[in-house]
Amino acid sequence: MATADVTWMRQVLNERVPKDQTEEDTNFTDEELQGLLTSESNKYYAAAQGWMLKAGKWLDGTIQSIRAGDEQTVFVDPAKAYDSCVKMSEHYKRLGGGGSRMMVIVDETTEPAPTNDFSRMLGEKFSAEGF
Repeated sequence: MATADVTWMRQVLNERVPKDQTEEDTNFTDEELQGLLTSESNKYYAAAQGWMLKAGKWLDGTIQSIRAGDEQTVFVDPAKAYDSCVKMSEHYKRLGGGGSRMMVIVDETTEPAPTNDFSRMLGEKFSAEGF
């Protein structure tokens, strides 16, 4: 029995198990989806990674068609399918809080720098002259 998060992953990756079939009839097993969930910091990052894996499967020919309910449709242009998968990956990465991240190391032995004093944070004189 799949966990709630694996079921969620199947929904967001459009990898539902077809009626009267098993997870083996999809592009990801429950174990693979659980592995993604375990390896990422949140389920949205796991979904983003799943979409990138799916994009790769389109490019290498592992996936050659899509299914909507009981109807199977051949996707003629793998490059378009790849692009769609990448866009979905970017969407879920943003939902997970993705994007640029900055880590600031704070030296607690001195007074904190004002938020607009970049020279102290950078450890050198910072000037906007010439810009």
